[in-house]
Amino acid sequence: MERTLLMARVDYANGESFEESDLSLSLLEMSLKNDVQHMHVCGGTARCSTCRVMVLDGLQNILPRNPMEQRLALKKGFDETIRLACQSRITGDVKLRRLTLDDFDADLACYGQLQSSAREAKLAILFSDIRDFTVFSENRLPYDTIHLLNRYFYLMGNAILQNEGFIDKYIGDGIMALFGINGNDGPRACANAVNTALQMMQELEKLNLYLKKNFDVEFRIGIGIHYGEVVLGELGHPDRRSITVIGDSVNTAARIESATKACGAPILVSEAVAKELGAQLDVGRRFEQQLKGKSGSHTLLEVLTLFDESTGNTSEDRTRRLRSVLLNSIPIQKAPMMLRLAFHDAATYSKSKGTGGANGSIRFAEELALADNSGLAPGVDLLRPIKERYPEYSWADIFALAGAVAVERCGGPSIPIPIGRTDAESASDEGLIPQRTMDITALKARFKDMGLTAQELVALTGAHTLGRVDGNPYTDDWLKFNNTFFQVLLRLDANGHMLGTDRGLVGDEECRQYVERYANDQNAFFDDFARAYRRLTLLGTGLK
Repeated sequence: MERTLLMARVDYANGESFEESDLSLSLLEMSLKNDVQHMHVCGGTARCSTCRVMVLDGLQNILPRNPMEQRLALKKGFDETIRLACQSRITGDVKLRRLTLDDFDADLACYGQLQSSAREAKLAILFSDIRDFTVFSENRLPYDTIHLLNRYFYLMGNAILQNEGFIDKYIGDGIMALFGINGNDGPRACANAVNTALQMMQELEKLNLYLKKNFDVEFRIGIGIHYGEVVLGELGHPDRRSITVIGDSVNTAARIESATKACGAPILVSEAVAKELGAQLDVGRRFEQQLKGKSGSHTLLEVLTLFDESTGNTSEDRTRRLRSVLLNSIPIQKAPMMLRLAFHDAATYSKSKGTGGANGSIRFAEELALADNSGLAPGVDLLRPIKERYPEYSWADIFALAGAVAVERCGGPSIPIPIGRTDAESASDEGLIPQRTMDITALKARFKDMGLTAQELVALTGAHTLGRVDGNPYTDDWLKFNNTFFQVLLRLDANGHMLGTDRGLVGDEECRQYVERYANDQNAFFDDFARAYRRLTLLGTGLK
């Protein structure tokens, strides 16, 4: 091989350096020629990685990998800064760090087919923890503890994986997850982390229904998120290595999670996360908090919701924002109340008189005092902070979307609801909601006066799948939106918890055909309910 007579300088991070004029030599050959102790177990044949180096500077002065180095780099998962000294040749000055310094390092480098590279990265780090789980576990059978933890980890893990996250580790009843390890930019990594946290809280509500019913207990969790620099790589014994991260940012995320208890906020993020998300992040309270092991005060922000990337102000944009707020503000246990609230607001409409309708009048004390509106005042109170925080939305729009979100939260169809309703300035005093004492003839007449058909009457009555009558659920699972209400309605002998108006649907020939259809076809019920609910929430509004 013809020798190239140029001069290049090789600097190693531990202080060893030399200049070499024969640039036909590999980096390994240069090191050995200049009395640098450089590990090379396989003798420089690219059959191990003990001679590997990290390029600290001058990567542009190293020729591309040859086929032998490419195969081993792919097998080991090396990034572009990790090179085999036995195969690499330089064209100019480089600064390097040898990654294998003794026989012990060589054994680790040769072990199996594990990835050996490490890199710096900016990631979003999420920590979650179950509050007071130690107390819970001390009073439970070991099997129950493991069973419930596995059920919890499954649901929380799904939320992480569905948002491009990486489950780093389980720490007792805690979870550490990473976002951005595949190269996502800061806003996307942080958005995925926050969306995961919001989804985890929703999944926890569903899990708590199961826990309360079967174990008379509920879990509470805290979630902390930080965005910052970490070192990402594989750690551990060769038989049990795993990808993880180390660095101060990890500690910060863990401390933020710990602060959720003191702050009384289920989800807290750092200012670094808020900066990446900008106007997408909807925050509530701000806390100046001392974090254990860290100096100074740190600003932490309570997460309310995360808007999508759209920053427009079209009707569709505003509807999506309100829907997002409601989705993360309405507990699933309150879903039946939200649906009933929306119905009772809109069903005051009288087509013949042109009064009432979806106008927000249910918020007034005069309407809430009516017997048929009993129990709805807490629902208005639950939505009041949302109205105060977002005054640009009318009460009528909030009620209409809250009902649609309630259906969706409980597994029902997603219902497109436009906004733009105008609030009434006083309670509706005409065309009050259909009375529970009505017979089927009067009920059909009342719906006809609202401008709704018998089919829409039956479909809307299916909302009773989320509800109770006189304290008794209509169905076995009153927080799951499905078609079981109609199935129960057709076998009244098996369940007597029905209103007279409900029973009348079965006795009326026109209505019964729809009851039977929906009992046998849930998709048909979902489609018809979505259309009927949309029409209901448009009564008296002039919207299309």
